[in-house]
Amino acid sequence: MRVAADLGGRDQTDLYMGAYYAEAGAWRIEALFGLGRYDEARAVGKDAVAVAEKVLERRPGYRLALHAQQIMESEFGGLASADLNPLEAARASQRAESVSATILRLDPDNTTSINNLAVAELESGNDLWAAGRLREGILSLRRSAEDFGRASAGGTMMSISYVSMTTRTAVYQAFLGDDGGAAATVAAGGAGSRTVRAVADRSTEECGLVARGGEARRRPGAHDSAVARHPAVAWVDPREGGAQHGLTASVRDQM
Repeated sequence: MRVAADLGGRDQTDLYMGAYYAEAGAWRIEALFGLGRYDEARAVGKDAVAVAEKVLERRPGYRLALHAQQIMESEFGGLASADLNPLEAARASQRAESVSATILRLDPDNTTSINNLAVAELESGNDLWAAGRLREGILSLRRSAEDFGRASAGGTMMSISYVSMTTRTAVYQAFLGDDGGAAATVAAGGAGSRTVRAVADRSTEECGLVARGGEARRRPGAHDSAVARHPAVAWVDPREGGAQHGLTASVRDQM
């Protein structure tokens, strides 16, 4: 940030450097957040957001400045969540969602931009759910699942994200008693599930989630819930034999 400021980024004498100043600020927020230095992260964010806004006033649609905004709003959501303020987190996540949609409009077929929009929608859904606005949260999660589906053409890892997201959404729908909606969500994710199964058949990873339309089996130790009994979701353990190996721990941990 100091280099960009010295080259005219902060005082707007160089818009290119201004965008880089904002981008550097966005990643600095993330670093400070990770260190637990929340007040510093907010202070850096306030400064960097102001610079990004000034750049965009003079050069609308500048993607680097928009990307900086996207990251910062997502981090602001995380900071609000850390403060146990889910409504403020939801507002920040929705701003990130709006910026993500703007970036996607500039390049509608960009798989990374589609994926980033899906992540922003996921964060909005989680924050709304945490705030007790459950049905609004479900709507955001459903949009996220749809966009992860669009991004799944980008390869196996994006297909894994798609399966994880459809499963998460189905779980939340089942919590609300919407068994039909949960089944429809999982059915819509069938293509991603087949891609992941093909990878899982070659995998030796331990327990994971596989979204499928067959009969559900409970994960060992899982709590007794509507989710555990739902026909759209199954926990599969490769140690039980058969070809249905689990997904990675990182996907499992998203539940």
